Amino acid sequence: MLRITVSLAVYMLWVGFSSPCDAVDLLVPAQHATIQGAIDAANPGDTLRVAAGTYTGGIDFLGKAITVTSDAGPLVTTIDAAGGPVAVLFDSSTTGPAALEGFTVTNGTGAGIAGSGGGILVLGTGVTVTRNIIVGNTAVSGGGVFCGSSSGALFVNNIIANNNASIGGGIYSDSTLEIVMTQNTIVDNSASVEGGGVYVIGNDLDIFNSILWGNTAPINPQIAETNVFSCEHCDIEGGYPAAFGNFGADPLFVNQAAGDFHLLAGSPCENTGDSAVPFLPLDDFDGAVRTCGPDIGAFELPEPAGGCVTPTIRGDCNLSANINIADAIFALSILFPSSNPPQASCLDLESADDCERGAGDSSQ
Repeated sequence: MLRITVSLAVYMLWVGFSSPCDAVDLLVPAQHATIQGAIDAANPGDTLRVAAGTYTGGIDFLGKAITVTSDAGPLVTTIDAAGGPVAVLFDSSTTGPAALEGFTVTNGTGAGIAGSGGGILVLGTGVTVTRNIIVGNTAVSGGGVFCGSSSGALFVNNIIANNNASIGGGIYSDSTLEIVMTQNTIVDNSASVEGGGVYVIGNDLDIFNSILWGNTAPINPQIAETNVFSCEHCDIEGGYPAAFGNFGADPLFVNQAAGDFHLLAGSPCENTGDSAVPFLPLDDFDGAVRTCGPDIGAFELPEPAGGCVTPTIRGDCNLSANINIADAIFALSILFPSSNPPQASCLDLESADDCERGAGDSSQ
C-alpha cells in the first residue's frame, strides 16, 4: 500500500466542507441533559461540549456531521452503554466529518447488529475518533471497535484495552475503503477464536506508530489478517515483518496491570516512531507535544535534557518550526537543483519578498 494512496483516499473521506457559519456549541448537561438529546437537536457543523460525568446509555450520531467532545477528558467523562448493544454508533448514513474526542467508552455488548461492535461501531465514512479510552466492551466480532464494509475512519491517540469478542477482541475491520489507525495503544484485548488485538477481513486497514501488546487468542493473538493490511513502525508482541520498522520488544508500560500505559524511560518505543506517517498528531493522548522521532503508542515520553525538542510539524521542510513560503522554496531547491539555488535569506519568512526579486537581479 503506497502511503500517498492512504493519505489522499482517507483524507477525502472526512475533510468534507467547511462548517456552516451558523454552527453552534451545545452544552451537556447545561443545555441538554443527555448526549443523545444534544445530538437529536444538533445541526451539521455543531459541536457538543460534554462536561465531566458518566452518561448512561449508548449514543447514535444519526448520520450527522457533528463533533462530540468532552471538556475534561476521558479519565472523568464516560459514555456507559450499561449493557446496551453499542456505546457509540456511526450509522451507514454518516458521511462526515463526524468526530468523537475525549471519552471513556465502555460496557457495550454488540447485541444490536449481528453481534458487531460493542464499543464503537462504524458503518459510515468521514469518522474521526481521537483521545478515547475504549475499554470493557464485548461483542461477537469487534469487541472494542467494529468497522463495517463501507466504512472510512481515522483513529488517533486512543487506548483500546480489555475488550472481548469471538474474533477481533480489540478491533474488527471489514472495510472496503480505508481505515487508518495512528499512534494508538491496543493492549490486553482477548478473542475466544482469533485476533485478540486486531482482526482484518476487509480490503484495507493501515496501522502506524502503534503498540499491540498483551492481547490474547488461540490463533494470531495480536493480529489476524485475511486481506490487505499495512502495519508500519509498530511494537507488536511476538514480532511482525520488520521491513517497515516493526519490532517486538516489551514497551515498558508504567503499570500495565493497572491500566497505566504511559511509557517508562528507556522504552524501546521512545523516539522510534516515523514522523512521516499519515495523520501524525502534533500532541499525544495527554496533550504533550510529540517531538521529532515521535514515540510509538498513545503516549509521548518527555525528552531528556539536551534531547530533541523540535516539534514535528508536517510540511516544515526546512525545520524552522513554522510552515510558510520558505518551506516551498526549500523543497523546490531540493527537487530542482540549479546553479543559482535560493539564497539563505530566502529561507526566512521575513525575507520572502527578496526571493520574488530573484537571486540574480543585480539591480537591487
